[in-house]
Amino acid sequence: MRVLILATSLLTLSLVQAHAQTLSPLPEPGLWRSEATTLVNGQDVIAAMREAQKQMLSSLPEEYRLAMEEMMGGTDDLAVEMQCITAEDASSLIDPASLMAEMREEMPNCNMQISQDGASRLRFTGHCEPGADDGFVGDVQGELLMVSNREMRSSFTGKGRLNIDTDDIPPGMEGLESGPLDIRQTEVSVWVGSDCGELAEM
Repeated sequence: MRVLILATSLLTLSLVQAHAQTLSPLPEPGLWRSEATTLVNGQDVIAAMREAQKQMLSSLPEEYRLAMEEMMGGTDDLAVEMQCITAEDASSLIDPASLMAEMREEMPNCNMQISQDGASRLRFTGHCEPGADDGFVGDVQGELLMVSNREMRSSFTGKGRLNIDTDDIPPGMEGLESGPLDIRQTEVSVWVGSDCGELAEM
């Protein structure tokens, strides 16, 4: 499940070993829909990227525009992700050790502390240092909440700056490479059905 929509593009995180039990309840396998809201310095990043994408497409001849829209999956679903969650995936989502291992591999430049708050909530706090790869430098905190076996919620905040080349800034986010950053993101994931359709074949 995509927990943080900006994590893979803006941040580099890893978690230290923690004493946490398996979360509950176990997510139901099947098709899940995740929708995120991301604010950077009060600006809705998804809306800005969507508008920049529409402006770029509007400048193309119609036949190229239609082809690009089809290839990009449309212009109105940047905040939404559909994912097929298997039984194995579901088990990993409630296992703090599995979550830590994945974050450590993908985001290696932050020292984090993670703790469990009740049976259904996982919290983390930490600090990110400059690394070999571009990313976020500053303080972070967030949580993952298993609302039910058919709903998960996550939140994330980060205060610091962005260590990234200007050429790598996504459309609609120009200017964020300099100065302080205040990142706030929330995401809600809900179970849609047991049949993943075409996603089950990917």
